Amino acid sequence: FWGIMFIGNGVTDPNVVKHEYGHSLHCDEIGFINYVKNVAIPSVMINLLDRRDYLPYDYYSYSWEAEANRRGGAELSQSWKPALPADTNVDILDLWVWSIMCEVINFVKK
Repeated sequence: FWGIMFIGNGVTDPNVVKHEYGHSLHCDEIGFINYVKNVAIPSVMINLLDRRDYLPYDYYSYSWEAEANRRGGAELSQSWKPALPADTNVDILDLWVWSIMCEVINFVKK
C-alpha cells in the first residue's frame, strides 16, 4: 500500500516478492481500511495458525492469499496440504475460535 511492501529480511524467492506485490495491488484497489479488515487481519491470522501447524489447508488456497498470487503472478502453494474447498466461507471469528481450541488442546496434552 502506498508503494510499500512488507517482506522479511533474506527473502530471495521471486514468487514471495510477487505474492506480496499482489497484496499491495489489492490494497491499492480496495483501499486501506477495507484491505486491513478483509485481507490483512485474516492473512495474519492464518499465517500464525500455519506457523503453529494448526492450519488444515494450504495457506495459499485461502481466498485473500490466492488473490495475492493471482494479482502478483506468483506460483506459491503448500502442495503437501489439501486446498481449501472452493465453497468454504472463512470467518474471522471461526479462525480465532479454531486457534484458541488448538492452544487449549496442546496445553491439555502436556
